[in-house]
Amino acid sequence: MASKPITIKTNKSAKIAIGKGVMRGIQKTKMETLRETVKAEPENWSAWAKLAELYAKEKDWKRAISCYNKVLKGAPLSAGMKSHIGVIHARGFRMGKAYQLVEEAIAEEPNNNHHKLDLCRLHRYSGRYEDALAVYQTVRENIAPNLMAETNRSNEAYVHLSAQNYVKGLTFLKESWDRGTKATALGWHKRKYKLPLWEGDDLTGRTIMLTCEQGLGDGIIMLRYLPMLASMNPDKIYVAVAKPLHRLLKNNPHVDVIMDRSDNTPVADVEVCSFDLPLFFKSTPETLPPPATFNLPKSSVGRAAKILAPHKNKMKVGVLWTGNPKFPENHLRSFPIQQFLRLSDIPNIQMFSLYKGDMPTVLNTSPAKEQILDVSNSDRDLADSAAFMEQLDLIITIDSAVAHLSGSTSTPVWCLLKHLPFWYYADGIKTPWYPDMRLFTKDRPGSWAPIFQHVRRELEKFAAVHKP
Repeated sequence: MASKPITIKTNKSAKIAIGKGVMRGIQKTKMETLRETVKAEPENWSAWAKLAELYAKEKDWKRAISCYNKVLKGAPLSAGMKSHIGVIHARGFRMGKAYQLVEEAIAEEPNNNHHKLDLCRLHRYSGRYEDALAVYQTVRENIAPNLMAETNRSNEAYVHLSAQNYVKGLTFLKESWDRGTKATALGWHKRKYKLPLWEGDDLTGRTIMLTCEQGLGDGIIMLRYLPMLASMNPDKIYVAVAKPLHRLLKNNPHVDVIMDRSDNTPVADVEVCSFDLPLFFKSTPETLPPPATFNLPKSSVGRAAKILAPHKNKMKVGVLWTGNPKFPENHLRSFPIQQFLRLSDIPNIQMFSLYKGDMPTVLNTSPAKEQILDVSNSDRDLADSAAFMEQLDLIITIDSAVAHLSGSTSTPVWCLLKHLPFWYYADGIKTPWYPDMRLFTKDRPGSWAPIFQHVRRELEKFAAVHKP
């Protein structure tokens, strides 16, 4: 008798109100049990599929794919299961197999829009944004709005943004943020407006509060809109930002009052969130305002000069190899500090860490610590950081707040990017948000070695031309 096809069962309404640590413990126990099961019963395809799902939850795509490949060889699969496994292959960048499985699912169930939405995800992971948008359009014409799951809305938004359709993409994100359904895994929750919302109209006779509600880097990139906001003739502009940004904005001619974003005191007539500014000003790659400029405090400028004075005869390079470890995708944008240490044999270079946090053991326990000096952990705030960056000869960084802050200085910046970078960086070749920034982008997931071979060649040229 033919085996029943394996399908996926999910309980979307289930809510588990226990700590993450407890959940990880439960998941680990399940994983160990399933590993024992498939070892004893190697043709237990259901157990292989469940084990694959646990690996996928851990974002261990390699092991998830390995388990699912067992299932593919031994068990009949429903179209939904094929499509799902195709997406898992795509997350592990096995794109050939991914497309094969999803296209098989669509051929078996041509009217199933969920398989087509999975195809959109494959197009997104492949950087085929126009193809993804074409399929999204077809799906939208054939699916009830309430069936367009939030994940799919979010994916569509990011496809638009990566394709540089900023107004459409940010419209989708604004709807999600306002509903409180936007990707909370990234730490973004429902917006809690304190005042009536500004809708982009003239502000004459009114005051406005600009709220930078995202991360530090996201706040910095959107501060470029302050002159345009000032052109709407408000009586006053209040800016609610995280504390590390306060002194950076202190001498800005377009800012009347700087507030901490935790301050709940309603002070203005209307409010706007920073990520809505490109939407209201209908920004395109051609009309983006230039990066924000900052009038840096004299104390920060003097401090930076004092730190750098002993190295005046060397080319001074700021480096960043990792970011906030709490960011869910930090592991994708980061690499070991040894990649920078291997550049230290280039003559007449002194590197400075731009990382705030515990330094890697390799620097603390060996002479290598002299090759990359820890200076940023003594910064009082981002005004100190910006003043230091301004006096460097070059900055080499990953995509982080450092990239955005350094992009607002006059110092040359090289940004090292993961495969399919965040939408600010478009195709990973040139970004309209920072026209002078040089991008080094991985052409596929995996080793950073090819990128650093390129960086070494370019740094040697840079050092030969830019002698102190």
